[in-house]
Amino acid sequence: MKKIIWTILIVLTAGLIGGYSIAHFHQRQLDFNNNIVNGKTALENKSYTAAEKYFSRASQLNSGDEEAPILLNQTKLFVKADAELDSNEFTGALIDFKSVQDTKNGSQTLKQRSKQQISLIKHIKSKYKKFNADLKQAQKQNLAFDFYGSNATLNKMFDDQDFNQKYYSVIYDQAKMLQQYNNDKMLASENALKAQPVVPKADKKVAPTINKNAQKHSTVKSEAPKKENPKSSSSESSSQKVSSSISQEESKENDSSKS
Repeated sequence: MKKIIWTILIVLTAGLIGGYSIAHFHQRQLDFNNNIVNGKTALENKSYTAAEKYFSRASQLNSGDEEAPILLNQTKLFVKADAELDSNEFTGALIDFKSVQDTKNGSQTLKQRSKQQISLIKHIKSKYKKFNADLKQAQKQNLAFDFYGSNATLNKMFDDQDFNQKYYSVIYDQAKMLQQYNNDKMLASENALKAQPVVPKADKKVAPTINKNAQKHSTVKSEAPKKENPKSSSSESSSQKVSSSISQEESKENDSSKS
């Protein structure tokens, strides 16, 4: 009789223990699933710290499961890549985002966001190269004392809506300093011009106009009368005397012939 009683007690105890173990296993599995679901929801909400905690708990609840460690490592890598991007470590960020994107059995949400971040990094690197080249051009113009031209180049950079983003903060700060230097130089130049004394312009001398008619009259009046050649005048008077005597002789001969 005692053996029967002990047998019944052993069976009941084993049943209770087995039932507790089964119940405990189901509870752990339920907790595991809840943590996985909560972790994925946190990823959707971009709550990456919370997602890491959920995936870490899920890994502890079921060490034989592969999903939780994969999601945990993928989330940590994405957070690392995001931090590198914020620190302008574009090369490291690009490598880590590609690793997140290539994770097998990982979160599709993180893969899609990594793809977007990779496109963003390529755009940033292209813009960074352009802004850096523009800044060097403005610096050359400044060294050539072309302060207006330097500021014109800087203004084109400031007009770009991307330029004030955090990724270009180093170039942006240098451009601001150069712009202020150019402004100071231009202001000093303008003040120097204003301080110079104004020299009155000399009146232009007008050449007197000459009346051509008056000039002709004055020329005529100023001409001295021509003197006659004494030899020519004496020869003319002697020839007149000879012709007069010849005519008188001819008249005498005519008179004698008539008589």
